[in-house]
Amino acid sequence: MVVCSTTTPPPAWLGDIARAGHVLALVLSFGVITLVDWYGLMWVIGRRRRRDSTDLADTAQPLIWAGIVLLLLTGAALHPDMHHPRSWLKLTAVLLIMLNGVQAARVSEHLRALRPTAPYLSAPSWVRRRVALTVGVSQLAWWTAIVIGFVTSTGRR
Repeated sequence: MVVCSTTTPPPAWLGDIARAGHVLALVLSFGVITLVDWYGLMWVIGRRRRRDSTDLADTAQPLIWAGIVLLLLTGAALHPDMHHPRSWLKLTAVLLIMLNGVQAARVSEHLRALRPTAPYLSAPSWVRRRVALTVGVSQLAWWTAIVIGFVTSTGRR
């Protein structure tokens, strides 16, 4: 995607479509991530069952990954300035989001090994730490990419 985005700038009409698609993909993927994290938090404080959280995460995965793929495709058409360190920081955040997503699937496997009604504190401490780390990395990376995207887009006007 980096190579595609740096070869030739897209025509103006494609840039407009890419910007709209990028925002829609962001709403899709980050919106679903926020819902999954919210359900996880509800499990942590005892308002949802473990099974509710993992079932939602399993159901949401295709939407999250579809949004991320669309973000990559539309991001390449936005022709980012690869000479700016901010662009590299955003790309690093996006890579971290994707790697963390793969790791989150592994955490879900460990969670599914618990009883469906298991309270959060009954999970082994190493599982609780991995859950917290996964959510923390996800939120940090998503917000980093969002803020950089916002700053970059407002700076181009």
